[in-house]
Amino acid sequence: MIKHNTENSPAKCAATHGNQTKDNNMLLSIKSLYGHKLGASDGNIGHLKDFYFDDQTWAIRYLVADTGHWLPGRQVLLSPHTLGRCDDEEKILHVGLSRKKIEHSPSIETHMPVSRQYEEEYYQYYGWPTYWQGDGLWGVSAFPVREMPPKPHPSDRSSKKGHAAVHLRSTLEVTGYHIHASDGEFGHVEDFLVDAHSWAIRQLVVRTGFLLTRHEVQVPTATVNRISYEESTMFTSLSKKAIEHSPEHHLASHRGRTPMKTNALKEGIMMINSTGVGEVTREMLRKRAVELALINGRAKQEVSNTDWEQAMRELSGEPEKDKKDAEMEAAPESERWDPVHGSTGHKVEANYGDDEDADGQSFSARLVEEGINEAAHDQMLQASSKPEATESDPE
Repeated sequence: MIKHNTENSPAKCAATHGNQTKDNNMLLSIKSLYGHKLGASDGNIGHLKDFYFDDQTWAIRYLVADTGHWLPGRQVLLSPHTLGRCDDEEKILHVGLSRKKIEHSPSIETHMPVSRQYEEEYYQYYGWPTYWQGDGLWGVSAFPVREMPPKPHPSDRSSKKGHAAVHLRSTLEVTGYHIHASDGEFGHVEDFLVDAHSWAIRQLVVRTGFLLTRHEVQVPTATVNRISYEESTMFTSLSKKAIEHSPEHHLASHRGRTPMKTNALKEGIMMINSTGVGEVTREMLRKRAVELALINGRAKQEVSNTDWEQAMRELSGEPEKDKKDAEMEAAPESERWDPVHGSTGHKVEANYGDDEDADGQSFSARLVEEGINEAAHDQMLQASSKPEATESDPE
């Protein structure tokens, strides 16, 4: 009987990065592991940049290392067979191999697909049982094991051989894919939750909603019928309602529904609970401005300046302007300050904010102005496209 050694399993990372299943297996957040250092037995080899998973079984087959200048021009793949403990404080995932062993492993060029021929050479080099021979998730076992079992019976040579390698996909590439429910598109792939012992992806983290209404839910990979790489879409048997009511995803980063705030040092970047959630784009601003117009009983083509300004305040977390402040901003520059009697004042150098241009206009203000100009242009085009009324010629 082959035993799976869990003493040095990276499951400890799950304490801060994942959830727990009903059978007490820990689930790791794939996204939380990106960027972790990879520590060989005799020194660091780089950092973790991607995962390759089998889209037929959802098993993580390889971790992809970014080795920097150490091994340039080649992919360095690490099987879960090699993984040891995870030092979460230092963000280091330990690998049970030496740098020399990794350096002399079968080479594959960067951006080249992983072929079955390469996998055979790879597994033979390390002396591990292959995952495509046998009925288990990892061939001879449900977990990645390092000891070679007795020579497999010919009947154990699964039909997986020859086609499994073409099903390896990048988690980075698939992140952001659309989720197509049984009754239409609903949400996007935000993260993957992987079993810390079997290294099988059990849950997709699906983001639904938009901005203030967005939240994340967990959708079992068992409900995914197929993945279309041409359409960048995952198709699930669940309905929109079922996805909406799926268990909510709770992780340390908790991007809740709290007001957003801007970071003046990062132009146009929105923050929620000090976690960056993306750039405030014109498209996001336009969508919210249209929503506000509809809420106020106007057509979506009738977006006002006030709608644009309110949309930006909501997206950036800026407070509502005080009436007095608004009046002061609208007043001429010469009337905005009350000089001390008898003082002539003096000119000082302009001190622009981190996101202000030479005219003193912030990134948010530029977006609003562009949106207002764009709306005015659209309204002019619509007006010019209407046929002009003509009076009938007198008989």
